[in-house]
Amino acid sequence: MSSSGESSSDDDVQNDSGSEIVSGSGNQGGNDNQDDSGSVQGTYTSTGTMPISGTFSLGLDADVGDGGSGSDIETTTVTDTITETELETFSETVYQAGVYAAGSFNLTSVMYSQSSSDSTTQTSTDTYVGSQTSQQSNSDGSDQDGYNSDGYDVSDYNNSVGQETVSGSDASTEQDQSNESVYQAGNFSNDSYSLSSYSFSASGRDTVTSSDTFTSSVAGSDSGNEIIDGWTVFSGSGTYTNTGSGGDGSAATQSDDWSLTELGTMSGGILALSCYVFSEQQSNSASSNDNNVTGHALG
Repeated sequence: MSSSGESSSDDDVQNDSGSEIVSGSGNQGGNDNQDDSGSVQGTYTSTGTMPISGTFSLGLDADVGDGGSGSDIETTTVTDTITETELETFSETVYQAGVYAAGSFNLTSVMYSQSSSDSTTQTSTDTYVGSQTSQQSNSDGSDQDGYNSDGYDVSDYNNSVGQETVSGSDASTEQDQSNESVYQAGNFSNDSYSLSSYSFSASGRDTVTSSDTFTSSVAGSDSGNEIIDGWTVFSGSGTYTNTGSGGDGSAATQSDDWSLTELGTMSGGILALSCYVFSEQQSNSASSNDNNVTGHALG
């Protein structure tokens, strides 16, 4: 067996980019009032391409009077793209009113509220294209003794050519969202808070969506003959095809939702909850769609 004409390449290309936006505002006035709000937003994108290709040819094993040759060419290209986006927001308000005497505060009215949210989305897409082309031929010649040692010549020839192509993509999106808010109202005296109203709430949702699709096709031809002492015993050819497709057409989705609520009051540094509720829900869904078609023709 011998080999020749071998070549291959493997070059990676990576591109990264990103941006961030920060904004905010604040107001402060009499009676120690303060309002703060702002947001942070960022986007990051990464794209990479990895082509892989190679070609080789080889001589098939052959005895005296035999001959054979073949070739195989494969090419594969894969592209990965990742995009991530994050958005954070917040808002805070403080109100305090009262008097200051004898080295201590006596606040008849205090209020504090705060809310925030965070959202992150990451999308990943992988695409691929692969092809393979092959060719193989064989020839065989021999001398046969035959009946009463009456010799005759036999020759056989076969040639096969085929090509296979596969392409597809895998995509996934992961999204995480969370929200939180706090509200407190009451008074402050003797270095202690007394809250007539306290509430806290938080919620979140995590979602993962994925999908994949693919197509494939195979096509080729076969031809050959057999000749005995100059007479064609067999000569024919044929073609064949095969196509397929499938994947999770409508994607697969997994989600997780949760929430927490607390209501109550606080006195003497002790928090008393009149309401506490926590809930969580999970869901999953998936589907698939595969198809295959085969054809064959003789000539």
